[in-house]
Amino acid sequence: MRSARLQDLKEMVETLAATARELPSGQDHHNALREIEKFRVRITALQAFDLRGAHAGLSAKK
Repeated sequence: MRSARLQDLKEMVETLAATARELPSGQDHHNALREIEKFRVRITALQAFDLRGAHAGLSAKK
């Protein structure tokens, strides 16, 4: 369930990025892409955390 939510977030970020790329060049364009990249980094961190948790759960069951 959690990985499905993370996938939804990744899809939303891609939609936001596509929209931001349509902005005219300038500070707003730059700021939007920078904020979107911050979201990508956070999503990647959540995915890594989720994988570590899943791996730890498998180790505990052995």
